[in-house]
Amino acid sequence: MSHPTASLSALLQQGLSAHQQGDHVQAESLYLKVLELQPDHPDALHLLGVLAAQMEHPELAATLIEEAIHYRPTIALYHFNLGNVYVQLDRLSEAEASYRQAIQQDPQEPLTHVHLGRLLQRQDRLEEAGEQYQMAQHLGYQTAQLHRDLGEIRHAQNQAAVARYHYEQALLLEPDDLATQITTRTLLPYLYDHQDSIPDYRQRFAQGLAYLDHLPLEDPAVATQVYQALAATQLNFHLAYQGCNDRPLQEQLGQVISRVMQCLYPQWSQPCFQTPVTDRIRLGYLSSCFYRHTVGRLALGWIQEADRNRFEVYCYHVGTAEDPFTSEFRQQSDHFHHLTDLEAIAPQILLDQLHILVILDIGLQPL
Repeated sequence: MSHPTASLSALLQQGLSAHQQGDHVQAESLYLKVLELQPDHPDALHLLGVLAAQMEHPELAATLIEEAIHYRPTIALYHFNLGNVYVQLDRLSEAEASYRQAIQQDPQEPLTHVHLGRLLQRQDRLEEAGEQYQMAQHLGYQTAQLHRDLGEIRHAQNQAAVARYHYEQALLLEPDDLATQITTRTLLPYLYDHQDSIPDYRQRFAQGLAYLDHLPLEDPAVATQVYQALAATQLNFHLAYQGCNDRPLQEQLGQVISRVMQCLYPQWSQPCFQTPVTDRIRLGYLSSCFYRHTVGRLALGWIQEADRNRFEVYCYHVGTAEDPFTSEFRQQSDHFHHLTDLEAIAPQILLDQLHILVILDIGLQPL
């Protein structure tokens, strides 16, 4: 039994309209109605797959879009959205193949180049990612996020001046983005062509900290933005590459962070009453590097060799990475806590009533 193409198109358009308006139940019903009438309708299969991905059913989404491609293999949008689903499933090689197929079908679509670039950047294939971003720019795609992505790549490639240019371009497009403001003002290279350039970079970094210090950090909205920006960056990490005395700059940054925390978490910003030592000294170590990392390797000996007649050792692993080294820290500690949420970390430290807390990551990252 045949069905008029016009009626199927009308049903599909109604489903797409409901989909775009966020009515997923109605959209699904209409897409399924089209498929009930014509099971091999490629557009309905594709759109139902896109909907399934948005509803957190990526496996189903992949199956549906793959079937749509079986019937119409030359549609770039199908391959693009299948690539997005494969990323959702962490099937990265298949995602790359889908994006490249989409580009083969339609090389003039900039968004496909952007998504392929982000996939390559995620895999540290920075040169290839940069080429895709530049292709998107050549096709007229200009967004603040694209410039931030290019800035991150050029910084990782030790092209600090080019990175700063891209962050500045991002600010022209989004002048109120505080995270980009902070990155632009405090960007430091990994390595320097000439030692004579170090003072200029240090001065820029100090000026960036002064900019932070002059922000109204007592305003919760501003303090939240600064907190989120600092938590996502290694703002102070590259100071160590300069071979200078960083204590004044680290103290200046610490004062900024202290003001942010006093605004956002006043309950943890008050002086603590230290309980007297009646038995052993409660000694805590806090780090995001309690795994096979340079900081972890250095700290493990301290914990192993601590005199247990004098010290009760607490470890707070605040990073996400775990490996057999992490298990070694767990075994060597009297108390081991793996907590990644600040709102769980701080109360636990207060509850443990430490006499000494050693923060191993000072200088690695702001927060």
